[in-house]
Amino acid sequence: MGKLDDMTKELYENDLVFADTMNVLFFDGESMIRAQDLSPLDPTEEHTIFDDDFVSITESEEKTDKTQRKAEAFSNQKYRDVLRMLQTQNGKLEVRIIVGAEIQSHIHYAMPIRNFEYDALNLSRQLSARQKYNRENHLLKSRNEFLSGIKKGETFTPVLTVVVYLGKGTWDAPKTLHEMFNLDGVPETLLAYVPDYRTAILQPESVTSKQLARMKSPLRHILGVIKASTNWQDMNNYVNQNKNDLSHLDSLTAGIISEACNMNIPKQELEKEDVNMCEALVQLKEIGRQEGLSEGKIEGKVLAYLEVGKSDDWIIDHLQITQEKLDEILNNQ
Repeated sequence: MGKLDDMTKELYENDLVFADTMNVLFFDGESMIRAQDLSPLDPTEEHTIFDDDFVSITESEEKTDKTQRKAEAFSNQKYRDVLRMLQTQNGKLEVRIIVGAEIQSHIHYAMPIRNFEYDALNLSRQLSARQKYNRENHLLKSRNEFLSGIKKGETFTPVLTVVVYLGKGTWDAPKTLHEMFNLDGVPETLLAYVPDYRTAILQPESVTSKQLARMKSPLRHILGVIKASTNWQDMNNYVNQNKNDLSHLDSLTAGIISEACNMNIPKQELEKEDVNMCEALVQLKEIGRQEGLSEGKIEGKVLAYLEVGKSDDWIIDHLQITQEKLDEILNNQ
């Protein structure tokens, strides 16, 4: 996990940030979910399968040596970024659901399978816990219930996982499981029974102005600045409209913006409790303006970055050019 991922994961310890994410993705930013509706869960997803999950009851009963059974167990363990229980009865919404969030600064082309596995492991864990409870408390009455480990009509808590993407460019990975399947020639009658899995993705370019205005957490300006950073005129407007807020950001929010936008703000500046990002954002806007004047030429971009004090290493990383190419541009000036 990279620096941006680490900082964003820390940001998501704030339940107000998680609530904003859910409200933007599913309710157009309206405050249907509140921070107090969320409670933390262990992000470890694990399911252990013993040998007697695959043998008959008679064979299982013969295996009484617990040491032997433990040695023959298989454990599948995965670690989520964030996991919350959402339970609310606030007059607007009545729901109980488990929600995970995966933090991405880079595009992951297998995300539907990855998240599907997380959710399946969580459901398997719920099932195992329910089976254990039912058997220990002798709640299973029929042969079918005993075989299943659960009572007829029992239900489980639904699980979903959202993706928070703060990286460069548009998320161009599959958003559904079906997009990852080779379904050529599969008739509709079969396709209807092929499991699918949809992934909700929060990314700056998809967030509307109305949704941003409805947000209540530091995520608002993180998404707003990243979204505006692709166009110098948008950045100019955003800074002017939010100058007061952007002059008083907490260090974590400022650090995430700096990292996501490659702003190269000095560490000592970001360690302040109250960070003024306006000057740095104005520089970022000026870079964008001069890039536009250079009509996309690498040479013009390099000169624009140098003019506002960007280092050679920063320019090489941001423009994805070699040291040799940078030296060539500088030698020609």
